[in-house]
Amino acid sequence: IRDVERSRGLGDVYKRQPQRIRGHFMVCFLAFLIERHLEYRLKKNKIDNASPEAIKEALKSLQLSEIQINNEHNYLKGKHNDLAAKILRILKIKQPKNLTPMAKRVF
Repeated sequence: IRDVERSRGLGDVYKRQPQRIRGHFMVCFLAFLIERHLEYRLKKNKIDNASPEAIKEALKSLQLSEIQINNEHNYLKGKHNDLAAKILRILKIKQPKNLTPMAKRVF
């Protein structure tokens, strides 16, 4: 659990009440399961260079910026790495266009 906490940036939080301890454990365990499932799906699709650290960096590279052009609010897609694009493809998540009006759903 400590490795999952460190990799997720959860660290030590105030966890003295049993309900909080169980909740913290559940969040850590779910993060672990999601991470392992994503690793499995990537390996199944013959993407072997996907360590937990590489997956984390890929997901962190997925960024949108909110910008305003002629009083219209838009999302501007940032540059993401190749693994991030593969993760989106495997999870069947449509990549947003480079510039998307805010009124439209991005994901």
